[in-house]
Amino acid sequence: MKKRFTIAGIGMAAGALLMMMTLNVSADQMTVERAKEIALEHAGVKETDASLVKAKTEYEDGRLIYEVEFLTKDYQEYGYEINATDGQILKIDWEKKFAYTGNEQKDQTNITLEQAKATAITHVGQTAENITFVKEEMDYEDNRLVYELEFYTADGKWYWYDIDGAGVVTEWEYDAEKYAAYQAMEKQFEEIKTAALKAAGLAAKNVIWGELETDYEDGRLIYEGEFYYSGLKYEFEIDAATGMVLDWDID
Repeated sequence: MKKRFTIAGIGMAAGALLMMMTLNVSADQMTVERAKEIALEHAGVKETDASLVKAKTEYEDGRLIYEVEFLTKDYQEYGYEINATDGQILKIDWEKKFAYTGNEQKDQTNITLEQAKATAITHVGQTAENITFVKEEMDYEDNRLVYELEFYTADGKWYWYDIDGAGVVTEWEYDAEKYAAYQAMEKQFEEIKTAALKAAGLAAKNVIWGELETDYEDGRLIYEGEFYYSGLKYEFEIDAATGMVLDWDID
């Protein structure tokens, strides 16, 4: 399932998603048809205005999930993941299908990154002080400037946006649980950094960190990272399960 969406369509009021995100129903009501209803109601789309409505069941992390997808008459494409137990909306993706000619010019007047961020913040119905951005990138697609933004809110909600140079939200994604996973990953990374510094006999204030990523070797999860100290580059591998340093390289 593609993971891109925007807040219940461009025509939906910015604050409406936040009010409806907690939508739940009792377990005995949860059927495929009810999942379709939840998705359509949340998007503010009548069933008569939606086409290609599809729904299927999947198991994720031991849970039964309903996946609902549909297309509106004005070419807004929606995808929902809904918890089959309580009707909670877990993920949504939205994309507006535009007919670009390919003749758009790179040198046209475009909004700034700060304006794009402000657009995303307003669109999600939040204020700047409640937002932490973790990704801010600028790119060109089909000769159009596009800002890619990733952020989470103070209440632990994760969002991803594509906003074009004209300030139009073209894609948007929400994940109810990704921020918790992000926090867990950050905690693990900090523990790995601590283990690496302890093995090197260095303090955190004395080093500059480079990349830190995960890999699998012989069925084991391994952290591979690097940092710089006193003009030297340290590379290491640490066993994720035991915290044991498996390999060092100093250059």
